[in-house]
Amino acid sequence: MKFYSETLKKLFDTEDELTKAEAEAAQKELEAKQKAEKLSADRKAAAHIVDEKRKAAQDAEKEYRQSLSEFCKKYGAYHYSLKTADLKDDEWYSDFWKWFF
Repeated sequence: MKFYSETLKKLFDTEDELTKAEAEAAQKELEAKQKAEKLSADRKAAAHIVDEKRKAAQDAEKEYRQSLSEFCKKYGAYHYSLKTADLKDDEWYSDFWKWFF
């Protein structure tokens, strides 16, 4: 007599084989679910860190603009020289020239 597993959609020769195969399938499904939950939790934690860094960058940019505005009101203008070394660290600048040529 054959035994049919509804969960696996498969025939087995004995009831023990069926029970064992369903248990293994359930274990694999549980492990996959736990792995997906861990990945989701890790992604959420990493996204939180990125959000914090973005907020810090926005705050720093705001402080910079305020300081620049105060300086310009007090002294009229602000000038700084852009050096080649400054541009080497800027990814946008490097990418621009790659796209351009």
